[in-house]
Amino acid sequence: MSDLVIYGQESEGSENEITVGNPLIYGLFRAIRRKDGPLPANWDSGISSATFWSAQASAIQAQAYRVTKSAKRLVCDSFLVLMFLSLASSSSWGLTDGDATQLLADIAGATTSDAETALAELVGTDTATLLEGLSEAEAEELMELVADLTGLGSSIPMGTQTIGVAEPALRSMARDLEDRMTDHLYYGQIFLDVNYATPEKRTGEVVGLNGGSDSAIWSGHYLAAEAFRYAVARNKKDKAKNYGQSVVWGKEMQRAKQRIDTMVTGAHRNINISKNWKAKGLYSPTFDAEAGILFRKSMPEDTPSWQETFGPNRHEFTFGPIPWDDGKNYYCQGTFTRDQYTGWAAGLQIALDLVGPDDPALQATIRADLMTAADYLIRHGWSVVRPETSIRDSTPAVQPLANGISWCTYMAHAARHAARTGGSLADQAKWETLWTQTFAIFGPLLPGAEIFGLQSPSAGYYGHNLAHNQYFNLIRDETDLALREYFRQNLAIMDASTRDDGNAYFEAITYALTGEPERLDLALTHLREWLEYFARWSDGICMSCRCGIDIECIPEKQVTYTVKIPLADALPRPDGNLDVHRQEDLGNNTTLDVTVVIDDTSVIEVAGSIAGQALPTTAVVADSTVTIEVTDPDLLRQSNPNNTRSARVLRIADERTPQDFLWQRSPFNGSGGLDRAANPTEGNAGVDFLLPYYMLQYYTEVAPPAYQPWDTFPLTSR
Repeated sequence: MSDLVIYGQESEGSENEITVGNPLIYGLFRAIRRKDGPLPANWDSGISSATFWSAQASAIQAQAYRVTKSAKRLVCDSFLVLMFLSLASSSSWGLTDGDATQLLADIAGATTSDAETALAELVGTDTATLLEGLSEAEAEELMELVADLTGLGSSIPMGTQTIGVAEPALRSMARDLEDRMTDHLYYGQIFLDVNYATPEKRTGEVVGLNGGSDSAIWSGHYLAAEAFRYAVARNKKDKAKNYGQSVVWGKEMQRAKQRIDTMVTGAHRNINISKNWKAKGLYSPTFDAEAGILFRKSMPEDTPSWQETFGPNRHEFTFGPIPWDDGKNYYCQGTFTRDQYTGWAAGLQIALDLVGPDDPALQATIRADLMTAADYLIRHGWSVVRPETSIRDSTPAVQPLANGISWCTYMAHAARHAARTGGSLADQAKWETLWTQTFAIFGPLLPGAEIFGLQSPSAGYYGHNLAHNQYFNLIRDETDLALREYFRQNLAIMDASTRDDGNAYFEAITYALTGEPERLDLALTHLREWLEYFARWSDGICMSCRCGIDIECIPEKQVTYTVKIPLADALPRPDGNLDVHRQEDLGNNTTLDVTVVIDDTSVIEVAGSIAGQALPTTAVVADSTVTIEVTDPDLLRQSNPNNTRSARVLRIADERTPQDFLWQRSPFNGSGGLDRAANPTEGNAGVDFLLPYYMLQYYTEVAPPAYQPWDTFPLTSR
């Protein structure tokens, strides 16, 4: 770099009057100085000033440090120099040239001799410069990683420094969950819940697997998490200040890549093994299956009995043995749903984009699998043709799957994106055509489908998780700006109701798509609360015991709709009052109708109905807005009148019942989920932490989103 000259003089109380030859140095000075100051006007939307200015400093300090280290001369007013050095050295963002060996020994609780040996074996370079150019937080993060990679010390205590969203407690949890993940991974698939031999839940002492019937969807979620983890590590490796730092982050990339390769191998088998699924007797070969049918899980026939047994009394939809390319026979669970396809495809699509560019073979496998799945579904009318109905009925059966408009749209879109990502010209042409045809059928129906989803704010909450996965990929990979905005507005319909649900995963997704700082802050808040939730995951809880005491319990499928109408839309009446009237389509040929009569700002009359049936309705006028609530108890549709839920969103830390993946479950704990018995030997993989955590790291450190909020939809439900 050319000579660096910093010159100028600061007028008291006016940092804007500093003239700086290199803006990096000034930017760091400004960020450090203003760490407790106000936000810029265009960022004043919920994020804390400390978080904002810390991020600003972290983003530029490394480059500024390299500039000053390489500069041949540094000329500036002595007051500015002293102020800069004083603030930098006293701040947690100060630059570190510390002793890596001693820091590692302190973190791992090891001797300096052992720490020095571990460092030398890992990085094979001069450890004295390993921390060069790092802030204290970056140095601590790096040494925690070194301790984990080398196995130095029996456990790594929680750190004290925060870097971006990677707070000490969050880093520690991610590390612990990854270290224990081998207890949940079998044959390239994840089992979220497992049983241990004892309540101590020691690693390697698993005696039973749970949740395998949903393995495909959660394997996809974990694959997505590892893809984000990989991309974050690659970014840190690319920005390393020296060879040693590059080696350490390269090792972290390798660990994530090993998990990614494992999960892709399982996903590949589960979508392709159906090519060897044969019909029985006279039905073969006419009804023999094809590749593209997604099994929920597949287990080799020599699977130990503590994992699963395949006798004649096994699950009636566990088909097999079916041969696979590795020379083994597998038993495959075959109840097919959009849930499994969505999670499976979402994980592959994120890995395709974030990891595929570094591994052409992996990219080719994922590309082919996404196209294979969508091609099968489209050719079979969004159905699965099973060669046999069950293991006790050899009659072939057709199972329709088109129970999700956004799912059909998403699968075709994912295949088109895969074809565009290194596919042949023939593949690209084919999928442009199929996408156009599919969108012409399902695209216009998307708004109605999302509005219809508002009718199930609790019992159907898992559908919100599916839709967030679908729209996340639809939006981020769509190149047509108008179509991308159309997808954004459809997700906004759902987001209007779910954004207050205390859902870290949805908040991570919507932050990535809108860049709204308050969503980032909420996601971090709810991940912190998740730590307390996870600490009691095996404990029993009885929320129904508190019904009528400190929570109001209502029928599980009761719905309250909220409509907000600008007061300016009111029309004058002959009697001098104002009339507010609105009809909202709820989907499925159902209409919500509300009418309010207002005298100035007071509500005189209010009425609400759904499909012509009058329902309890309230209205208030505030801030030039009329807010109307219509409650539909609809007791006739209650599948079980004894199932109740909370009328309010329950707290994550101490009120929500333990779940497989918390963010797909109702924050009102519907579906009879207010209570759960204790299970001291059961353990959960924590994918509901890892996925939003790595996502937030990626979208704050690697690819910060532009600030693009969407319009708030006027109709919500709870």
